[in-house]
Amino acid sequence: MKTMTLEYFTPVTGLVGGAFIGLSAAILLLFNGDILGASGLISSFVLKPKSTLLDPTNQWKLFFIIAFFLTSRVYLWIVPDALHDGRTGVDSNMQIASSLGFLLGGFLVGFGTRLGNGCTTGHGICGMARLSLRSFVGVMSFMFTGILFASVLPVSNPHVREMPHEYVFEKYAATTATNAIVSVAVAIVGMFALFGMTRKFSSSAVNTTENEMDEWKNSRRKIIPSIGAAIVFASGLLVSQMTIYSKIFGFLDFSLIPKGSWDPTLVMVMGGGFLVSFLSYQWVDGYSVIRVRG
Repeated sequence: MKTMTLEYFTPVTGLVGGAFIGLSAAILLLFNGDILGASGLISSFVLKPKSTLLDPTNQWKLFFIIAFFLTSRVYLWIVPDALHDGRTGVDSNMQIASSLGFLLGGFLVGFGTRLGNGCTTGHGICGMARLSLRSFVGVMSFMFTGILFASVLPVSNPHVREMPHEYVFEKYAATTATNAIVSVAVAIVGMFALFGMTRKFSSSAVNTTENEMDEWKNSRRKIIPSIGAAIVFASGLLVSQMTIYSKIFGFLDFSLIPKGSWDPTLVMVMGGGFLVSFLSYQWVDGYSVIRVRG
């Protein structure tokens, strides 16, 4: 067994990035009364596209997506190497997923987050912060399963994993076509966001009930906090490097511990996010465990 070097461990950026993610959840909670659940937010565009795009109560989601995308692009413009994975394909201990592995993994993540009603943000950052037993069980469940499969799956199985020397970075890099599709999708979301605001504003003058006006005003009120939360959330993911494959797999694969190259950065990210989110719940009636004046 080799001595643990922690060569790839980045505790400062992990903790700061995690705190940013927790702050994003706190902004949505305290200013909007909404929960930051990334999987739920994205799935609403797939399962209920009409309601998500046109219902005024969902307008904040549109602006969140737009701000998240633009923040990511600006960050990558300022820090071009933010998505560079200097470990995968170089470190012989870092196995990567095959195309089938990515496809199967994506399906299981989508299915699992719907079945479990939450993901790492909904359960890990928000749910555990309000001391939800279901969220603690959910986090333990997906962490245990992820660690188990990442650690014990045969590295020589070509259907699930590819060996590092077969790794070609361009194979998994975003192509021009991919970037174009994402940009068009975000542009469409932006059009619906502006259309929704304009339509509600023009219709508010006539034939609008008091409840509808209150709903419209509340929807407008949520836009600025949602934009702020999205900016902080995107920054947190990039600062903590949770967008890099080896930072996730480097934690989940416990077989790297005896090899001396395990990366516990994810613990710092979750810890930072949990702490800030937990503090925000101390200002929410029914969830405070610490006496907060005011």
